Amino acid sequence: MKSLRILCLLLIIISIGCSGGQEQQSSAQQSSAQTASTKAMVKELDDLVTQGDPLTYYHWNKQRAILARDEITKATPQQYIQKFFRYSFENLNAGNSEQTAQEIESVLKQMKITRDNYQPNQKEIYDLLALSYLRDGEQKNCIQNHTAYSCLVPLLEDGQHSDQSGSEEASKILKMLVRQHPEDLQNRWLLNLAQMTLGKYPQSLSPSELINLPNAASDFPRFDEIAMSVGVAQNGLSGGVCIDDFNSDGYLDIFCTSYGMEDQAQYYQNDGKGGFVNQTAQAGITGIDGGLNCLHADYDGDGHKDILILRGGWLGPAGTHPNSLLRNQGDGTFEDVTYQAGLTSKYPCQTATFLDYDLDGDLDLYFGNEANRTFRTESELFQNQGDGTYVNVTSQAGVGVVGFVKGVAAGDYNNDGYPDLYISAIGSNNLLYQNQKDGTFKEVSRLAGVGEPKLSFPTWFFDCNNDGWEDIFVGSFDTKRQNIASHDYAAELLGLPSQDEKPRLYINQKDGTFKDASAAYQVNKSMYAMGSNYGDIDMDGYLDFYIGTGTPHLGSTVPNRMFRNVNGSKYEEVTYSGGFGHVQKGHGVAFADLNNDGDQEVYAVMGGAFEGDTFTNVLFDNETNGNRWITIDLQSPSKNRNAVGAKVIITTSKGQVHRTVNTGGSFGSSPLRLEIGLGDCDPTVDILVMWPDKERSKTALSGVATDKAYRITQVDGLIKELPMKSVVWNSGGGHHHH
Repeated sequence: MKSLRILCLLLIIISIGCSGGQEQQSSAQQSSAQTASTKAMVKELDDLVTQGDPLTYYHWNKQRAILARDEITKATPQQYIQKFFRYSFENLNAGNSEQTAQEIESVLKQMKITRDNYQPNQKEIYDLLALSYLRDGEQKNCIQNHTAYSCLVPLLEDGQHSDQSGSEEASKILKMLVRQHPEDLQNRWLLNLAQMTLGKYPQSLSPSELINLPNAASDFPRFDEIAMSVGVAQNGLSGGVCIDDFNSDGYLDIFCTSYGMEDQAQYYQNDGKGGFVNQTAQAGITGIDGGLNCLHADYDGDGHKDILILRGGWLGPAGTHPNSLLRNQGDGTFEDVTYQAGLTSKYPCQTATFLDYDLDGDLDLYFGNEANRTFRTESELFQNQGDGTYVNVTSQAGVGVVGFVKGVAAGDYNNDGYPDLYISAIGSNNLLYQNQKDGTFKEVSRLAGVGEPKLSFPTWFFDCNNDGWEDIFVGSFDTKRQNIASHDYAAELLGLPSQDEKPRLYINQKDGTFKDASAAYQVNKSMYAMGSNYGDIDMDGYLDFYIGTGTPHLGSTVPNRMFRNVNGSKYEEVTYSGGFGHVQKGHGVAFADLNNDGDQEVYAVMGGAFEGDTFTNVLFDNETNGNRWITIDLQSPSKNRNAVGAKVIITTSKGQVHRTVNTGGSFGSSPLRLEIGLGDCDPTVDILVMWPDKERSKTALSGVATDKAYRITQVDGLIKELPMKSVVWNSGGGHHHH
């Protein structure tokens, strides 16, 4: 034990290496376009960092590793192993995977512990060692030598590791652990992944080691991952994404955030030539950092879409951070107007939704705040005053939810013209608030039958079967099993029962109630859903969805999952055939026609919660759409300029397609224009718009040509074709590299 003490004392003088994450822009690099109110928010965010305590921020892993390392010097001989393990855990999460592996190997050697004399009580340290090697391989290959195929399962040759040392060492340990602990399916899954990176899957695995991937849908095309080629392969932690035409030039732009409190939000402007240009500094938002999620809408009705950044999620009492409302000034810049707008509350939050709950023609705002046993706070409804400011009306409206809220969505489930609210909260029943049309809401989840799952996360309203009534999807996130998410996914692949909470798909019964159709629609899968959204990847008129999976644990390397809607009757998983099976942590997701060619791309923010768990965002491009489509941009004379909440019915020769104007799910923000797939129909369609106002105004148009983009204005009921020019993506295709 004395020799171990000496070794541990030597370990503490080893400096902690760099995390491998991208260096963030300094908030001191202020843009000349930055306003006084933006500078004030930048200072407040900087102060949170300088005054912060790493003991209260679980994701400040570099500093926590230093503190844990120092604790080794204070430990008694009996405490050394525990203290060393804690230090190694934080050091790995800080991104120092190679160093962590070397230090663990040194301790094991000093203690004369080898794989030949392995004992079951050593499993925890060997689990950590295997993860250290596995993450080291990911950093040296998938991040530092990133390709379009990195971490996309099943790994094609271009996605395999060139530096195989990390995966080789991880495989040796994992083979031993799988042999010793066959019940641990997480390590078995990690072994299969490691062998994929080495190009040895499945041939090098025995029947007791192998996990077969599901058969791919043979008729579904693979999407190319093109983020690096077009300039939007942002590297960072978990975060949100907003996609829309923020500079009103006819092309969709990308705004994304990262969870780190010093991580700069990024604004990528579409250049209309097949790529994007980073305009963050020019937009005047240098120093606007952090944010686990973001969403957008034209909150003040000036014709320019604004952005809301949400902060403090998962941090409990330490998460009393300001949100940021970024007002689009229409000249390529944004101004932080959070406090001027009256959004002064500071609670842990990562979910919100814009809605016109009182149908007065402007957009109100509901925040889903996180409360727990020690930190009690309400979620909040802010009423838009029509002059650029908000007033808190939570109490009057009766929507002061006290719960650990992780998802909120607005939708008119009973077709009375007024938007309702659905609240997803971890650890309690989910809630459905029916709009009473008098400024108040009534909670009806028990009557409606939509209270589960109790361990839930993202959610949304959508009409998945095109019957004119909005259905509800609620993703599951089993916090009790989050450290073994890979175990549950492996169990599903092996046809074994998995114990984790499953998502729910509720089909609207048109009488105020819903039916749980999760099994019938084949979506009762092991998901651990975080970021997610829906769209139409094959433009057949039925809404598909993509789930960003994973948990903070570094072993939660399970594929993000894509589900294709089959004629409104079930969902078919196309994760592997479509090339969507990314095994890094998935967060904000948006579906959008970024190159104006009539089909939708999928942009996903990747990266975990721990400081060293960074990864590169991805953009999946669809090049093979053969179905008809139509793009519709609604324009209202009210301050709800984009007609959020409007319902549109497209009548085709093959039936009806129903859409609602919104940004999609609760973790990812898609464009407010409607990009509608029509399937294989005749070349003209009829359009009915039901505007979101108290008069329930309607605009009916007939004989409208497909495969075009239009603006429909409420004031005169006219439709105008938009000159939406399609572009060809920059060269590089699926083979780009950093």
